[in-house]
Amino acid sequence: MRRIKDIISVGSADIAGLGISAVFWFYLATQIIPSEYGEIHYFIGIATIGSAFSLIGTQHVITVYTAKKNNVVSTLFFVSLICSIGTGIIIFVLVNRIDVSILAILIIFFTLGIGTCLGQKNYKKYATYFIIQRILMVTFGLISYLSFGVEGVLFGIAASYLVYTKLIIDGVREFKIDFSLFKPNRKFITNNYLMMVTNGVNTQIDKLLIAPILGFTLLGNYSLSLQVIALLTIAPGIIFKYILPQDASGISTGKLRKQTILFSIGSTIIGICVSPLLIPIFFEQYTEVVIIIQIMSLVTIPVTISTFYFSKFLALEQSKFTLVGGLIKISVMVSSIIVLGSFFGIIGMAISFVLASTIECIYFHYSFKKLNL
Repeated sequence: MRRIKDIISVGSADIAGLGISAVFWFYLATQIIPSEYGEIHYFIGIATIGSAFSLIGTQHVITVYTAKKNNVVSTLFFVSLICSIGTGIIIFVLVNRIDVSILAILIIFFTLGIGTCLGQKNYKKYATYFIIQRILMVTFGLISYLSFGVEGVLFGIAASYLVYTKLIIDGVREFKIDFSLFKPNRKFITNNYLMMVTNGVNTQIDKLLIAPILGFTLLGNYSLSLQVIALLTIAPGIIFKYILPQDASGISTGKLRKQTILFSIGSTIIGICVSPLLIPIFFEQYTEVVIIIQIMSLVTIPVTISTFYFSKFLALEQSKFTLVGGLIKISVMVSSIIVLGSFFGIIGMAISFVLASTIECIYFHYSFKKLNL
């Protein structure tokens, strides 16, 4: 009964939060042209990659070590915050956009706060903070857009992450800052850091490559498609947040994993069959979206399976496998985007998206078998 309540807490928060943010992004897509929509997501991609490099204490490290009550957590908070400031300065020098710099810094607040709540297995607290942040994102985002136009959107999104400020302060204060604690934990921290950097690059590199190859207009179509895929892949994300601390504590979740895979198959079918009916009605300017969604919907199954292997590897502190998997994925993504994108345009980009996740999933499967667990 407790397990069901915990999953409902995480699930309802993620569904509500994603639904709220989806409404914001879908509404924004109806108000601006595809090239402006693509440009916004291009700069979000830069901020997200920047924050990934700043997070010495990644969300998953914070979750695992909080669940295990490891005192290194406060030091990880402190170092990550200092690094984020440096990253923000570098981003401003490179792109001359203060909004992108601020967004990169404040994404850190979100990541560390979420990791803490999940590590404490306080799913109700996680749900409360997550939903409030999403509501503030829509509120601040729309106010900034209506007041300053497209240029104000990133400021509004960044401001919403300030809701996690108290969790950040508490995280730094919880234990004494002690850099000597890095040494006994350095392998897991380092592997996880490198893995999350590659993961951050993986999730954003397509946007950074599409813009110079195909332009902001097609990137806008692609980014809108990603919003739909985010809805289709919400189930594995919810379950992952629940099972990671469970796996770290040695609690079995096998039955739940099988049910989630079946759900992901249904999501794929929905994406392929429903998108041609709804997209043309609501997004007339985004002419390429339907075919992109139909192709990218296939990613739901490998993403779901990879998520479960991801949790197992992290719980066993075997993050080297997730790191290698991420490197394989980014290699496939970059090479296939350049080749397929050049020959087949946005359809080639969509195929690259599915291909990279599928190959990563295959690698995780065979790596886990080698562990003989």
